[in-house]
Amino acid sequence: MPHSLLLMAVLLAALMQHSQSESPKCPFMAATPQGYHGAAGGGAIPGGFDAGAFNAVDWSALRSDIESMLTDSQDFWPADFGNYGPLFVRQAWYAPYPTPCIMHPPIISDLSPAPPAIPLAVARCASVHVLIALYSSSPVAFTALAPTDRPMAEEVAMEIQRFDPEMSWADNPIKLKYGPGLSWGDLIMFTGNVAIESMGGPKLDFCAGRLDDANGDASLPLGPSAKQENTANCTIPGNCTDPLGASVVGLIYVDPAGYMGQPVPEDTVQNIRDVFDRMGMNDSETVALVGGGHAFGKAHGACPSGPGPTPAEDPYNPYPGTCGSGELKGKGDNAVTSGFEGAWTTLPTNWTNQYFKNLLRFDWNLTESPAGNPQWMPMDKGTDTPAAEDIMMLTTDIAFLHDPEYLALVELFATDEEALNSAFAAAWYKLSTRDMGPLSRCMKSDSPLPPAQEWQFPLPPASKTFPKWVQVNDSVREVMSSSNPALEPDMVDRQPTYGAMFAMLAWQCASSFRTTDYRGGCNGASIRFSPQKDWPTNAYMDMALEVLSLVKEEFGDELSWADLIVFAGTMALEDAGSPHQKFCPGRADYEDGKAAVGLEPWSMMEYAIEDPIWSFRHRTGVQGLTNSEAVALQGMLRSPEQMKRLGYSGSWTNSSTTLSNEYFQVLLSNSWVAQESALGMDEWAAVGKDLYMTADDIALKYDYNNFLPIAQMYASNETKFLNDFSLAWKKMMNADRFKGPVASIDGKHTKAIYWERSRPVVKFTNLVVAPTAATEAMLTFNVVGHILPVICGGVCKYTAFEKGGTIGA
Repeated sequence: MPHSLLLMAVLLAALMQHSQSESPKCPFMAATPQGYHGAAGGGAIPGGFDAGAFNAVDWSALRSDIESMLTDSQDFWPADFGNYGPLFVRQAWYAPYPTPCIMHPPIISDLSPAPPAIPLAVARCASVHVLIALYSSSPVAFTALAPTDRPMAEEVAMEIQRFDPEMSWADNPIKLKYGPGLSWGDLIMFTGNVAIESMGGPKLDFCAGRLDDANGDASLPLGPSAKQENTANCTIPGNCTDPLGASVVGLIYVDPAGYMGQPVPEDTVQNIRDVFDRMGMNDSETVALVGGGHAFGKAHGACPSGPGPTPAEDPYNPYPGTCGSGELKGKGDNAVTSGFEGAWTTLPTNWTNQYFKNLLRFDWNLTESPAGNPQWMPMDKGTDTPAAEDIMMLTTDIAFLHDPEYLALVELFATDEEALNSAFAAAWYKLSTRDMGPLSRCMKSDSPLPPAQEWQFPLPPASKTFPKWVQVNDSVREVMSSSNPALEPDMVDRQPTYGAMFAMLAWQCASSFRTTDYRGGCNGASIRFSPQKDWPTNAYMDMALEVLSLVKEEFGDELSWADLIVFAGTMALEDAGSPHQKFCPGRADYEDGKAAVGLEPWSMMEYAIEDPIWSFRHRTGVQGLTNSEAVALQGMLRSPEQMKRLGYSGSWTNSSTTLSNEYFQVLLSNSWVAQESALGMDEWAAVGKDLYMTADDIALKYDYNNFLPIAQMYASNETKFLNDFSLAWKKMMNADRFKGPVASIDGKHTKAIYWERSRPVVKFTNLVVAPTAATEAMLTFNVVGHILPVICGGVCKYTAFEKGGTIGA
């Protein structure tokens, strides 16, 4: 048999074997829960998401069970006005705010001693968590409070009944009845919706599919904790700023007593606006949420001596109550939660706009609750006579009367209840759902899902047709190895290459993803627009896009920018040594950069911590990376030219075409000295060598407990590094594509283009055999390697072949 035909037979046999063993379908990502469980050492979400169990939940029956429970008052915590609805509204209301109550024993040490602001917050959480017992018809003691890192209805209700043996008690009806398909996060938020509707409120939309946190670690960044102090320290208690949502560490949002604890409504206005703006709420949403929430229930502060010792002070018997005796000690009229006392309306178990009417109907005089907190009592308009109505307002309520924009909204909602209904329903859905990410993560309950909202940053429809990826492959390779006046390439063996730049472009595009609210990522290609393209970390990425624009112009609308960016970066990494990866297209492109507003990298923030280790932990944790994933990705290709353009003195290597564990060997085998580059960039220089590392690199070497052991493992095991890198890269490139709460990728699949190989063996890709005038067939194929002349005498053409195509005779 002629040599070329023998070679063809061997390759065809390999092709058939490969095609039989490969499963190229998308989605290819495992259903791995995404969450704030990254480099800082967070735990995994228990059990992930069980679609079968979720689909088995009878939401209509659940609604009926909740409605029955709401008016079934229990002696261990009597319902105000005979209805637990207001209490459950509070629980759901507080859960998506920056400081829900999450119980977990190991956090107790972070609360001792409790800061001055804690009693208010803990007292609120006392009522929130005692009500958990309503689900089980038995009392429950809670252990500690920890606030959370984001609007996080998805990670609430971490109390002891979520685990055996309590979870299996026979008297745990609702949660036990509906089983693992009903998360605590969904149960809490759905109960809030049912409570509002059962008391006459507007019909509310619901996005199901929340995942329960495995422990309280996700709550530590808001403090009080060492992590909060290192990542988001509040230097002025009462005036906390970004990235904290609340104005006081340990409170839900604003201090109801007034700005800096002072009952001065005029001074409180801006504080309310600032805090709610950080929560993503405009003025209308703010007033509707506060007034709608305060339509229900009352505050508890009837006991001057307070609720008793905190969980930090007495974990075995926290908040036992200090007023009253017997069964009602610390309960009912003797309860103290917030320390304020009274209802906002005379119909606290009915949905009305009376809250707004009351604000306008009365004059309001400053007084004190029995617990000593400042609050406001109604006076007949224009007189010194106390009103007959037994109601009160907080300083944060009265503040609405001292701002023209807020006052106009109060007047609107006082006269137009339909306007209130519409505004509240929309704001409530936003409040309870915004941390869930895009609509594609939402699951249906007992009502249809609404259309995607603006704050969910919906993408335009993806193209229904795709280009021939083998042709895209050829075009990308051509521009990757051809010098372009738009951007200086790296030079390797006197040959131009943009491989490292394409990898860096894909990384910069995708690494904006954050698990705290499932925003960011490369789907949409926001990196093309301001503000993302203007971030200092993305300098010159617009030039890399210009290099790739030749490919985009060739394939037009069938090839989205988002797909092209990820494809080019992945292809460059494979050429450099990464194991093969299947590519799943279907990304779409935004028409502007609005989706990236607020996603600025940590290094741009005024409050960014300077410690490299803490900074790296925080960034990779927000991205949802494990320690191993974070360390592996740090070994990505690096362009020496780009590092110089960014202002550094250089890079750790002059080669940008090889992905190997050399990065870790260089990092660990050298001594590094902090310095400032000639252009003012903080960097670390190797002693006696022209090698340079960044702060993120140095974090790997000096985080002895978390990152160093992993870096040492990769330094000694290149195969392990390459495999881990490939999996971590795949995760980040697809982290922003959802079908349900956890599954990634919801798009058409493409057949695998790349062949797996073991370096340094030549990688044959896309074999094509084309007949020629010669007596032997000429092999035409795309070869990654350096022995072309040995195989085909240097006459091979660089074409491509998609598996499943036709092979010439």
